[in-house]
Amino acid sequence: MDDATAEKIARNNALFREANDQIESAATEYGFETDQHVPFICECSDRQCVEVILMTLGEYGHVRSNPRWFAHAVDHERRVEDAVAPVEDHSGYLVIEKINHAGEVARRLATDTASK
Repeated sequence: MDDATAEKIARNNALFREANDQIESAATEYGFETDQHVPFICECSDRQCVEVILMTLGEYGHVRSNPRWFAHAVDHERRVEDAVAPVEDHSGYLVIEKINHAGEVARRLATDTASK
C-alpha cells in the first residue's frame, strides 16, 4: 500500500475519533458513570458510515489508551493489508489498530489533537 492511501485511511478514522472525543466529553459533563453505555460513532474508514457503537466510558477510554486504536462496528473491519490489524473483539464492536504508515499518521494526529 502506498503512503498516500495509508494516510487517507488514518485521517478518515481520525475524523470519527475527534467526534467521539466530543461525545465522551459531553457524556462526562452530563454525569455519565464509567460503566454506563454511551452511543459512539463507528470509526471505520467509510466516511459515509453512520453506525452507532454502544460502549461504556471505560471501554472508550481503553480504546483511546493507544493512539493507533480505533473502535469499529462489527463487520466494519475492512482488512487493508499493511494498514490495519484486529486487536480485540468485543460484543458489539472491535478494536482495530492502524499499523505501519497508517499507524504512524494516526499516532501523530492523536498527538496533535491532544496538544490543542
